[in-house]
Amino acid sequence: MNRIILIGNGFDLAHGLKTRYRDFINHYWEQLILRLKETPIGHPFENDELAIRQIPYRHLQNASITQLSKILEDFNSGLIIKNRFFWNILKKSHIELWVDIEQEFYNELNRVIDTRKKEAPIGSNVQKYTIGDLNSDFHNTILLLNEYLTKVESEYKLDNPRIKSQLNDHMFHPTELKNLSLDSIEKLSNQEFELLKDSLSSVRDNYENRIKIPGKKREIIDQIHHSHDPKNRLKTYMFSEQGKAHFDFNPNTTLLLNFNYTSTHLNYIKPNLNRLVEVRSPSVMPIQIHGSIYPNDDNPIIFGFGDELDEQYKRIEYLNDNKYLEFIKSIQYSNRNNYKRLLEFIESDFFHVLIMGHSCGISDRTLLNTIFEHDNCAFIKPYYYQWKNQNDQKVYNNYSDIVRNISRNFNSKAKMRDRLVNYEMCSPLIE
Repeated sequence: MNRIILIGNGFDLAHGLKTRYRDFINHYWEQLILRLKETPIGHPFENDELAIRQIPYRHLQNASITQLSKILEDFNSGLIIKNRFFWNILKKSHIELWVDIEQEFYNELNRVIDTRKKEAPIGSNVQKYTIGDLNSDFHNTILLLNEYLTKVESEYKLDNPRIKSQLNDHMFHPTELKNLSLDSIEKLSNQEFELLKDSLSSVRDNYENRIKIPGKKREIIDQIHHSHDPKNRLKTYMFSEQGKAHFDFNPNTTLLLNFNYTSTHLNYIKPNLNRLVEVRSPSVMPIQIHGSIYPNDDNPIIFGFGDELDEQYKRIEYLNDNKYLEFIKSIQYSNRNNYKRLLEFIESDFFHVLIMGHSCGISDRTLLNTIFEHDNCAFIKPYYYQWKNQNDQKVYNNYSDIVRNISRNFNSKAKMRDRLVNYEMCSPLIE
């Protein structure tokens, strides 16, 4: 059996990196205010996102984005928005997660489709927003994100051994058989039974090699083989306390499927650091499925929308205009072989999934559905974020939110209920 670890932004946050969407926006706003303060009153100002014909007065340095818009409008300073998409998300206070930005892009994409054949109102100064404008604005927003994350990671040092030890133990602990879905137990026992049923012939030697304790080999095989119901007897034995010593379901390979653009996951390629429980070291395969901020990685950032199951997606394809597909993730995946490597991995053997800091939002629905509903998926275990409310001193967590998001990535709710590890058997990402 193999293991897939889904690494999302919460993984970086657990390390102390300021990679929240709000961190990014606050940094942008701080830099903008600094530049406005440096511009003399009455002089023009311009960056890649906006232009101001003249700075009206110093109060700009403490203005919020809402106040800034009003000040510039009242003083007729000529605010020119050069990146409408970015300006719109700056003004939306409800946006909290990166997945919300990708949803905003998808919403805007659909609005562009709805208005593509409509003319701008007569006498209006508002320029019609085209798919070319949206793509250009979104591309420039990605460049801003890349610049910010590069700065954040360059200034960060992993110097908290407690956090690294906890995460390392989560990532490389032995497989917990109690988490296995009923479906996977049935499939695994069927697989073993196929090897057992002809055990008195040459296949028997191959089967015996899978049992660890030499002195028990013949006895165990004979007992199961000659029982009244050998198939059910084998299944019962495999997942019993005694059977744990004879059947090894620990990961052969662990896939670190990183959805972040940073390289924090590479600190865990050597899995023996501070391990509390010794297990055989698996091979570790990292894949940055959404690209990297580092040009030398030759793995450009993938940022956009990835829910081909959405009802609106079909009409985008039916437009027969490739410009509308430029930032659809499934299209961008074809630029590198990362997605194909993932598909080869999940086809190769049974696997289970650990979720570390990934919200499982619908902007990755196509990819997550492929993993979660695959016949080889044995179970899905989310690690949740836990915090203490300063007002009522109660401890809260987001396990329920993760589960609700996971449910949207399943077509078969029966599979979801069988494969999802319940709350009592899950734990916080960091305690």
